[in-house]
Amino acid sequence: MFQLVQQVDDLFNVVQCAMHGRLSIKLVNPIVLQNILRNVTLGLPESYGLIADTDIANIHLYYDLTAVFIVADTHCINLLLHIPLKSANCHFTLFKVVTLPTLVSPDKFAQYNVDIAYFGLQFSQHAYFMLTETDYNHCEKKPSITICPVVTPVYSTQTVTCLSSLFFHSTNNHCVCRRKLLLQHRTPTLRHHGNIWSFHFPTQHQISLRCPDTRDQIHRTITLYNTGILHNTSECHITSDEITIFPQLHGTLLAEFDSPKFYLPDNISTITNDEIQQLKDISPTDIQRLRDVHTKVATLQQTFDVDSLLHIHRTTMLHKQNTHSFIIITTSIVPH
Repeated sequence: MFQLVQQVDDLFNVVQCAMHGRLSIKLVNPIVLQNILRNVTLGLPESYGLIADTDIANIHLYYDLTAVFIVADTHCINLLLHIPLKSANCHFTLFKVVTLPTLVSPDKFAQYNVDIAYFGLQFSQHAYFMLTETDYNHCEKKPSITICPVVTPVYSTQTVTCLSSLFFHSTNNHCVCRRKLLLQHRTPTLRHHGNIWSFHFPTQHQISLRCPDTRDQIHRTITLYNTGILHNTSECHITSDEITIFPQLHGTLLAEFDSPKFYLPDNISTITNDEIQQLKDISPTDIQRLRDVHTKVATLQQTFDVDSLLHIHRTTMLHKQNTHSFIIITTSIVPH
């Protein structure tokens, strides 16, 4: 009797889970689900496939991605499984866009001013799309798969935008991307990505790391400068005179997850060679002129548009080089 009651309770819990649109592992075990998915793939059109492959290591994804609908009568209960599909032209690799300052002179840094947070490249590299942070929040996120609704157009790689020019190393990125100039920039930048920290330090910066080990805390001191990546530091306590990073507190995992994959392009020049010399020649007077304009319309800013500064500098240089001529015309009136 007890066993019968337990089976009825399990059946009730499974049906409740299905009524909420979720697929229970007690209802369909991984081996059965794998066989179902393999049969489904045999009947799909040529250009379509499942959102993930049918290897047993990926079957767990379908318990999260599959929506369940119940159709029942007095004789039986039927389950309808809604499984996401993908096509070759709708499969993209999604990149999180991060821009960091570039040193152009001892007291000036230049940085690309990018408003788009995500760049999606088609698997065939024939097209791409872009997402803002708001658009990305509407996507369904899984450990290795992100499903996004169609909210933005898909561009051909022949269409030049700021992100595409940076990704494909186009020579005209200075023309299609906005840039900003940072004066006396000293603020470090750190971003967390899984078990990795990416960093940018304008000056040499000494930090202390205390990372857990099986026996004791491992303490070490390193010096960071410019741009780089700290691997396997999500559980470390990182401190310096200016920053403190607290570790993620969690238990020991028996499984290791893939680290985030980074696309690290070659050094992309933020400033052209001609602009480098012009920025070095810009005087505090030129910057003060731009600052005076800003104070009339907004609060004082410490970042300035590079193109505006270069325009002011060129105008100033032309003004200094121009020579002024005066023509004096005398008119005599002779009375008759």
